[in-house]
Amino acid sequence: MMSDQSLRVLTAYNELWKPGGLDAVERVIHPRFVRHGRSGEFTGVPAFARYVTHYTDAFPDLRFTVDDWMARGARIAIRYSLTGIHRGSFMGAVATGRPIAADGVAIYSVSDSKLAELWDYLDLLTIAEQLDVPVQSIDPSLSWK
Repeated sequence: MMSDQSLRVLTAYNELWKPGGLDAVERVIHPRFVRHGRSGEFTGVPAFARYVTHYTDAFPDLRFTVDDWMARGARIAIRYSLTGIHRGSFMGAVATGRPIAADGVAIYSVSDSKLAELWDYLDLLTIAEQLDVPVQSIDPSLSWK
């Protein structure tokens, strides 16, 4: 069962991805935040803000859907999907105007009423195929540097 605190943090996290949402980033993201994934690892609130901005600049109409979730205490696992139109540079791929739809899995850890850790696995191969770019041309580190 998800704790009320974890639910509040996850709800606030989802708001960060909406226009103007990053105004609350320091209230939602733990100062020692760490993001893990096959595409790399980054730490800290500034890197997280760059990460969100990278995605929302590339896909201004980005929409997430939670397809399934489970939780225990301070940990939340989500299977999600996302959609958007590629309007800006994304991990090195110039804007194509093409729509994307991809799936991912994320595991969140909450500490001190903030999001402290995230393990995120997004299907970048499907995104590269939909953008018609070679997958090896996608550089995930560009999303937070």
